[in-house]
Amino acid sequence: MPGGPSPGSHNRQLVSVAFQLNESFLSSNPPAPQVPCPEFLQNLDVAHFHEASGVACLTQLGDIPYMSSLPEPWLRGPIEGVPPFLAPILYTFQHAREDLAKYTRELTPAQMWARPHGFGSVGFHIRHIAGSTDRLMTYLQGRELSAGQMAALRAEETAGSEGAGELLAELDAAFASAETIVRALDPERLAESRYVGRKRLPTTVVGLLTHIAEHIQRHVGQAISAAKLASI
Repeated sequence: MPGGPSPGSHNRQLVSVAFQLNESFLSSNPPAPQVPCPEFLQNLDVAHFHEASGVACLTQLGDIPYMSSLPEPWLRGPIEGVPPFLAPILYTFQHAREDLAKYTRELTPAQMWARPHGFGSVGFHIRHIAGSTDRLMTYLQGRELSAGQMAALRAEETAGSEGAGELLAELDAAFASAETIVRALDPERLAESRYVGRKRLPTTVVGLLTHIAEHIQRHVGQAISAAKLASI
């Protein structure tokens, strides 16, 4: 509606209310010492949280009560310049960023690669989300996978030593690249045919976008479960 508040303004109002509610709590329970915010977190839509609150790093927000009153990305309003049929995949990227940052902030590198009860590690799921998003976006563009992408696929099952920050930075880079592709899409092309893999299995542009979104959230859920088990 002309003259109405923008989604960004609405988000900032919610943040302000949340921190006002916490004022008395924080006065008697001083927050932990601030730490520099990793560069990859600056890309998050909610990066202005730390400016409004004095919290230096977004990953500290999970320690502050009332943050659950803030809406999930898909409830934060339209994304400027993005058609509504394309916005859901961008909400998915943002939701995954925030959830994974929240549930990995206290994990050590060893915990990131632990396999409790033989399940996949947190590190595997984050690495797989990044790699699969890159591969599926390649198919969406009508191209075949490169030798480098195939090598990365084969390496996904190999345990690494990276910590949460490094893995999440890689994930953010994959999402940022995918976002650029999505923003350039013409909604009129959503029904166009696309083909996946060496067998050239048939799908469409919207079919790929839908699968990318549900596949990401499936692995985010598994990563969260793995993170909880690894920290026991």
